[in-house]
Amino acid sequence: MRIDWHDTLTFTLTPTPQMTIINKTNTYLNTEDNLCIQASRLLQNKLGISRPISIELHKRIPMGAGLGGGSSNAATTLIALNHLLKSNLSVFELAQLGAKLGADVPFFIYNAPLAIAEGIGDIITPYQFHFPYPIVIAFPNEHVATAQAYNDLQLHLPKPKKNVSFLYSICKGKKLNEMKNDFEAGILPKFPKIEQLKKELLDKGASVSLMSGSGSAVFAIFESKEKATHCYNALKRTYPSNLTLP
Repeated sequence: MRIDWHDTLTFTLTPTPQMTIINKTNTYLNTEDNLCIQASRLLQNKLGISRPISIELHKRIPMGAGLGGGSSNAATTLIALNHLLKSNLSVFELAQLGAKLGADVPFFIYNAPLAIAEGIGDIITPYQFHFPYPIVIAFPNEHVATAQAYNDLQLHLPKPKKNVSFLYSICKGKKLNEMKNDFEAGILPKFPKIEQLKKELLDKGASVSLMSGSGSAVFAIFESKEKATHCYNALKRTYPSNLTLP
């Protein structure tokens, strides 16, 4: 599901390529390993061209939070350069390229508020369901290694039809208490700060509080804007946080 927490990317055709990353303390970092650089190279290799691109990235989404910050930036790079270079690749072609960078990159290629992901997460069925609840997300300043999270995962896959039916029920205000994240069983015993943050969100009136993806960020669903706003205002003093309204 899409949320309102985002980084900002600026792309410019320049005489020499450059990647600039600006974090919250305005420290300038340059890295060749960034997914935006990899996305630019991947797209240009497919097109058989070599154009120097300047990419400026203002980071807001915490790294290592399980929020797809790097994946969404990679997807944005593919979409933006597809337009800037006038390459006219289809959404499907961009999603195929994105899957080479990360399993969750294709989700961000599709312009849909919600989606069911299958395969390794790269087979996307977008839905236009409206999610009616405010969501508060907080980052407990803990980093969970993705490889560790998957190594500890005990997964029981539901049937796709059940996935769609369950998603539809959630969007209709039903079955919130049946939501779960299978990663939690292996992660929470090792990271008590994540468990503590989940409890804090529930204590502040959340109907459900779960880890996001493989962690370590935690999201909470509220049934009223007032409760969500009060929780967000309290948490943002301690944790990097976001409030996404319906």
